[in-house]
Amino acid sequence: MINDFFIKEKEILFSLPEYSFEQKWIKFWHGYSMLKESFSSESLNTHLNIFNEKYFSSFALETFVLLSILKKYNSNDNFLFIELGSGRAPWCLTIAGVITNKILSHIPNKYEVIAVEPEPTHYLWSCSHIYKQDINGDVIHAAISNNVGICNFLQSNDPAGDMGQYITKKGNIKVPVINIDHIVKKRNINHINLIHMDIQGEELNAIKGAESVINNNVVDYLIIATHSNKIASKLKKILINKYELILELLPNKKLEMSTFSKYFYSSDDGLQVYKSNKLFSNSING
Repeated sequence: MINDFFIKEKEILFSLPEYSFEQKWIKFWHGYSMLKESFSSESLNTHLNIFNEKYFSSFALETFVLLSILKKYNSNDNFLFIELGSGRAPWCLTIAGVITNKILSHIPNKYEVIAVEPEPTHYLWSCSHIYKQDINGDVIHAAISNNVGICNFLQSNDPAGDMGQYITKKGNIKVPVINIDHIVKKRNINHINLIHMDIQGEELNAIKGAESVINNNVVDYLIIATHSNKIASKLKKILINKYELILELLPNKKLEMSTFSKYFYSSDDGLQVYKSNKLFSNSING
């Protein structure tokens, strides 16, 4: 099942040109760029070597999953992607770049991206990366949970080096907080192809705040970075009636697949990929 989900490794890696550097910008995979200031030296090194280690990281796995999901749709589909906890908005840039620059064949010709980010500096980086490059999308300044209002948020003094800030009662700033149902209702969204979330332990609350979206089969695919095995286990129980878990990477455990030359491994976050049980239609083939 897992092996059948992915496109060929060679096709994926062929679509990933090397980085290039121009003044204040770093050209990202697939043609769009990110500000140099949004990277620490450590995080930049990680990005530059993502496919060169002895194993594939969870970040590499997310890339493979994203591109494989794009291949499940036809050229006349308008691909709507929402990135929750966007940081630099790398996955929005990936979607936009692959489609705009026709990196892969037989994928949608049109797209829209929505980035949601609570940390003020990360939010500004997402805005710069999306708005300054005329990407078809929008950026929302908010945390994601199960409610709508204001929350306490822990902000780091090193935004380029720390992407792990989170909602907590001990937070040192206040930021807006919204839920997924709120986004969908306010924007009159009827269908979402893919939601990616990396929200530092708020995964369960995010899913609880998407009750209407889930019950009405609005979202085709979910990619969820899980921040504890306990959260991962509870997510499976909540989503089981509406979604099939098609892939799971657990922290500190190898994930091997016969279609890839290396195993996948993460010492930090886990990763879950879900597919809606209602996906069987003429326009979707996997």
